[in-house]
Amino acid sequence: MDISVRHYGPDPNQSPAHAFRGPRPDHLPLSASIFDASVSYGKESQAVAEKMYLAIQSLESELIKLRGDA
Repeated sequence: MDISVRHYGPDPNQSPAHAFRGPRPDHLPLSASIFDASVSYGKESQAVAEKMYLAIQSLESELIKLRGDA
């Protein structure tokens, strides 16, 4: 009987591919989305930059609506 432990995913002995400190911010949807992209695609990825750009756009749009500047 084989009782060895198998790990699927990044090597747990190496530093994470993402550049963010701390756990995934589950209570912040935009930040969690960026965190997920950085884990999936690596911290130097164009996909992470795109997620950040879209998150900033969303925040700016919401802020403008809340201010009544639209």
